[in-house]
Amino acid sequence: MSDFASYCLPNLLHDSSCGILAFDPAGLCRFANSISVRLLGASDPEGKSLDELFHAFPDVLRACQVCLNDGHRGFQLGGGELWFNANANADGLLLVITDAVANKWSRELHDSTGPLIAAIRLQLQRASNSVSSGKEDLLWLDVLLRELELGLRDLYRSLRNTSRGLGVALEELCQLLGTTAPANLSCFVPPHPVSLSEGLQHDLYRIAQELLHNAIQHAAARNITLQLLDHADSLVLMVEDDGVGSAPITRSKGGLQHIRERVNSLGGTFLWDSLPGKGTSATVEIPFFREPGNPL
Repeated sequence: MSDFASYCLPNLLHDSSCGILAFDPAGLCRFANSISVRLLGASDPEGKSLDELFHAFPDVLRACQVCLNDGHRGFQLGGGELWFNANANADGLLLVITDAVANKWSRELHDSTGPLIAAIRLQLQRASNSVSSGKEDLLWLDVLLRELELGLRDLYRSLRNTSRGLGVALEELCQLLGTTAPANLSCFVPPHPVSLSEGLQHDLYRIAQELLHNAIQHAAARNITLQLLDHADSLVLMVEDDGVGSAPITRSKGGLQHIRERVNSLGGTFLWDSLPGKGTSATVEIPFFREPGNPL
């Protein structure tokens, strides 16, 4: 690593909005930024063991130990105020801690209402600068305010639906969209889904919602299929359609960029496979820690 990188990397990690800790294969902390100290309430974490740092978080402690001892690639655990995302390899384990409440609401409000609020501000500015077209601009403002109201209702619905389980929420989402969509929507979810944190369920629901809306609006498909698949140490969400497809995407933007950011925050992967005339397949894979004996 260059001298410049050696200087910049620790500063970037310390300036992160997330808590970041690095552990060696023996489970000793070799790096901890200031946010992790605040979130954990631990002083001088470096050099301390997993047992010392996470005795108050037994599920996280157990998941970290499994990753280091059994070679699991990582996990995502949430619930309450903190979320824990980890990735492990032969060199040790990297753990990212996020403030669930602050992260969740800032992202949800941004995704659901940010663009509409920006548009309303622009429309107000136009109306104030133009007397002749003021009436037309104010009519458009009324439309945008109605869209904002619908967006807030949609946010409330998504938070409420996942309280009954991700599988039920996805089935109801497909049924709801299927009543007006010009395509046949199919939904396949496990009959007994693995227990997931509320935060992870909500994130997967919002990802599915965005992918389905994208397929309905842009694919011109006859059939759209959503699948939720359970693997040994990950959960896979797939949305496929037989629509017009598109050229390979070199840079994500709009809704796809929001999906990629959400997936990255969960330590997962997002694959977009589409060709003109061949339809589209979107695959999201999120790692999670499964307790021994926990069935699907």
